[in-house]
Amino acid sequence: MSNRGKPTADKKTAAKGQRAKRLKEEAERRAREEEEARIKAEQEEAERKERELIAAEELRRLEADERRGRKGELAELDAILVNNYNHIYSARLEARRAAKWARYMRCDGSPDPSNLGEINMHLTLWKENTKNTEFEEILKEAKLLLKLIRELEYLLDDVMDDELTDGKRLQYKETILAMQELLMAKLDLGSHDLMLKASSLAAPDNNLTKTIISEDITLCLWANLTKNPRLKSFDFDARGMVFELNPFLNRADCSVRALFTRFDHLSHLSKSFYPRIQTKSSEFIPPEKLENPVADDVGQDDLGPALSESPLDIKIHTSAGHTPDNARQPEGSDSEVEATEKGAEEKSEKLDADADAENNVEDDDKLSTPVPIDYEDFDGDEDVVDLRGFQVVGGVFHINLCELPPQPKYINKWTITLLVDPPELHHINYVAEKEHRSEESAGEVDSTIREPVLEREKKEKDLEKTPIAVTLRLPEDVCFCEEPLVARWDPDEKVWRTDGFLDKVYNEIGRQLTFRICKFGTMALLQDSQINMPFQSWELRPRTTNWVQLTIIAAILEVEIQIKEDRVCLSQPENRPELAHLLNNWMSIRDFVKKMCASGVNIFPAEDSFKYVKIPDKNSLTENRLYRQMSLVCSAMAFSWSRWNSDVNDREKIIVQSAQHLSDEPLLEEDWSLFQITKRRAIKLKMTEYSEAFLEDVAEGTEFHADLYHLAESVVSETAKQRIRETTAMFSETVNDILRLTRVVLYS
Repeated sequence: MSNRGKPTADKKTAAKGQRAKRLKEEAERRAREEEEARIKAEQEEAERKERELIAAEELRRLEADERRGRKGELAELDAILVNNYNHIYSARLEARRAAKWARYMRCDGSPDPSNLGEINMHLTLWKENTKNTEFEEILKEAKLLLKLIRELEYLLDDVMDDELTDGKRLQYKETILAMQELLMAKLDLGSHDLMLKASSLAAPDNNLTKTIISEDITLCLWANLTKNPRLKSFDFDARGMVFELNPFLNRADCSVRALFTRFDHLSHLSKSFYPRIQTKSSEFIPPEKLENPVADDVGQDDLGPALSESPLDIKIHTSAGHTPDNARQPEGSDSEVEATEKGAEEKSEKLDADADAENNVEDDDKLSTPVPIDYEDFDGDEDVVDLRGFQVVGGVFHINLCELPPQPKYINKWTITLLVDPPELHHINYVAEKEHRSEESAGEVDSTIREPVLEREKKEKDLEKTPIAVTLRLPEDVCFCEEPLVARWDPDEKVWRTDGFLDKVYNEIGRQLTFRICKFGTMALLQDSQINMPFQSWELRPRTTNWVQLTIIAAILEVEIQIKEDRVCLSQPENRPELAHLLNNWMSIRDFVKKMCASGVNIFPAEDSFKYVKIPDKNSLTENRLYRQMSLVCSAMAFSWSRWNSDVNDREKIIVQSAQHLSDEPLLEEDWSLFQITKRRAIKLKMTEYSEAFLEDVAEGTEFHADLYHLAESVVSETAKQRIRETTAMFSETVNDILRLTRVVLYS
């Protein structure tokens, strides 16, 4: 028995030994793995610390190099800007002299609007001339008057404050108002003269329907001579206008005048036309500052931004309404020109001194950033148009119901005419009755008195003033991106109002607008000023030296602007016939902005547009410097919108895409790099536009630079550098103007 149990016990002992051995080996293996993991973790941590140490050391080196080279880079950039400033200043001073000499040598009998004596004499003589009332002759005088108005507006927009005294500025504004009032009075006088001759101008046994078209003014006149009750409407085919008639108009001695003007001389009279700067109770801002505010981060009256410059951001603007007064071009009389010439050197010395002072600042972040201006909300009635949010497009049109003057009577060889003195239009007060008697009430009348009641109601209906239907063909040279808003001018309140219109129907394909008017008067079509904002993207691409293309994909339209030297033109969109008159038409920036806005394409944010459009908050000083430096290198560098500019919620950082570009071809996605610009420095980032997260790692082989100009020079080829050196001051100034007017960095 004992011999048979001994092998079993040995087997059990051997199994236990094997399990213990396996456990021991497993423990040893785990210990080795843990030790290896610990050693690996320690190595990785050491490597990480080493990398961080190297990165920190590299960052310190880059910052040290930047500090050492910062003063030199700023001084070099400042020298370039001052040299450009002096060149532009001299060129425009010479242009101003040539313009004044050409004005003097014109010898066409037209007065100089800046000369108070000359213009007052001209206006007085024309006002007292009541004999020449032919409408065609009045149109000739109107053309001259409009030219003089534009000349004064140019002087007000383009002259610097120190070259134009407050008294002169006020004088010019008052002269413009006087000319605008006289122009309207003369157009009324000419219309009255046509009404006096209605019977002789009309075909026999017909009403007068006459259309006179000029460059800026179109007159459509209808005179009721036949009293034909069967007439339902009349139309002016040349202007695309249809006007409904009712029994009241068919029976009245009246005429309807539709006067279309391509200009708007009314909106600027409304207080809602100007930015509403919010003031503190203890702070006083002069009225002139309220009308023409100058902000450092946002600024424009009705066209574009007016951003003040730092000492290293010297600027002269040419476009009206977009620049601070102390950055506008020299203008004025010969004595003013001489005085300006004497001050040129002083200004240059001051700029140099200011630049040196900034270069001596150890930390550029200490430079003060302008405090943003707050603007009040529109507090007008619901029916009053906010002219900061809407703009008049296509001019204004006057639809007036007037008394028809007594017509001449022909007896034998005699013509008997009633003398009308003074000759002036007499408007008929027409206010439509919106409530009408229902047919049901007529059916309840007893049959014995039904016929007299119906007869009386018919007479009352004939005298009833009902809303009048008007159909207008939209102006052919205005781009409407949505249904236009129709409004009437309230001369008492001096505002545009939207009440008094019924049953509006917009035919987008036929470009027609039909509505019923309850009152006659002055009307206009308006469009949302910010309808194309914010922009979806933008790209500034060089085509050759001193020629770039700015592409803006706005909210509705895609616009391409060509910039060459001091001229710009629109090259896209080609599929909009309304803009055909602007395509490939080279002009100055001032004219370009005015014509673009007049054509319904407003891509120029106002100083308070941020109240109507959501945009990122960025440092205005950095933004302005970026535009200036982009204009210096854009002959060889392309720039584009980056999503990171808005995604990174840091007002001190502006991020754009950039790439060297020397051919006139579109860029590929892989060509672009990211540049980050702050008030302190400009760097090229290691990440790309399509990275998953934002990292501020600097691209390999690049360094910190004080500005974008030197960063660009450090990453481009010698050929590109040569292009940059060949960039002219006038071209750089023009590009800078366009960038500041569109504010693509902020409104994309």
